[in-house]
Amino acid sequence: MTCVRFLAPAYVASFLLYIPVLLAVSLPFGRGAGLLTLALSTGIATWFQPRDGSLSGVDLSLLCQYAAVGAVMIWICDALRRSVVRNEATLESLDAANRVLVGSKRNSPRPTSAPRPPRKPRRSTAAPRAASSPT
Repeated sequence: MTCVRFLAPAYVASFLLYIPVLLAVSLPFGRGAGLLTLALSTGIATWFQPRDGSLSGVDLSLLCQYAAVGAVMIWICDALRRSVVRNEATLESLDAANRVLVGSKRNSPRPTSAPRPPRKPRRSTAAPRAASSPT
């Protein structure tokens, strides 16, 4: 825990501790839950951030950067979640199509193979050779 306090001390950027929470909420639950978490964490960080009762310019800029990074992170997590859902739906439809194909092959009679007619010998397409005469 000391390493986390060293990297992101609570008196400088307390809201950085909420980034894993944004990831953990927005990935499984989507954009709405992620935006709600971002709003709540921004409000909580604003409530606990000021030391003298008001936000300074630096605190406000850090808070805006946190909100921007959080919004981008929520957008990326939502795109990833939608992609996974779309891929699962595609896999389910392919699995259903494969089951239909396998079922139709099992129910259809096997074609009887008729004997093939004998093949005719191929003609040579090369030009005829001239007979060589010994001289």
